Amino acid sequence: MLETGASLPWNTCALGKAIAAFLPAERRTELLAGELPRVTGSSIDDPARLTAQLDRVREIGYALDDQELTLGDAGIAAPVFDRTGEVVGGLGLVGPVEHLLTESARQECAIAVREVARSLSRDLGAPRNAGLRACG
Repeated sequence: MLETGASLPWNTCALGKAIAAFLPAERRTELLAGELPRVTGSSIDDPARLTAQLDRVREIGYALDDQELTLGDAGIAAPVFDRTGEVVGGLGLVGPVEHLLTESARQECAIAVREVARSLSRDLGAPRNAGLRACG
């Protein structure tokens, strides 16, 4: 059980990946060159695989993790942007993998998370093209 304020390796959770995917390219490169801990056997510590995942997150607007931080748990998360279009956080769900990552549940939850994150971003004044500048 995680405690409030616990620090989690970014590469092992959907929330970390959702945020990292939309950071400026230089910062993503720094993160990928740093320590990439393996917490479970499913944790991804290969920079090339993580780069491909981050590219995919930028395409679809949300990130997934499948038992990468905690066995039996999965996550779905989307980035939140501020008025400058910079990523300032994220919003996500964590739950039992068998409930969250079935095809129908994954689609439904991903759409909901992405839409709530977009709404929050709009409330923060984010422009429509928020995140696109980070993708360069």
